Amino acid sequence: MTAKTIGEIFKELERATDGRSKFATGRNHQFATRVTEDFHREFKVTAARDGISMAVLLEKSLDAYLDRDNDQQSLIDHYQKASKPEKVEFLKWLKL
Repeated sequence: MTAKTIGEIFKELERATDGRSKFATGRNHQFATRVTEDFHREFKVTAARDGISMAVLLEKSLDAYLDRDNDQQSLIDHYQKASKPEKVEFLKWLKL
């Protein structure tokens, strides 16, 4: 067995992903944000190394973040329990 380069892994992932796959998984909402070049590279390499998409890695990251205190409180639960000023601030942060 030979070790694959990161470039080879990326090419395999690109070939394996077509425009229909995101709809089959229910992932049809775009999520755009600005990150550093180093963060993006590390994130993409981590996903490729583990053979998962960046969307799956993002979902796993959120799950791990929410599980960190074993509360497993979702953002919706947190919002519903928040005070009115916290809700207003949260909606401003979301730009809604």
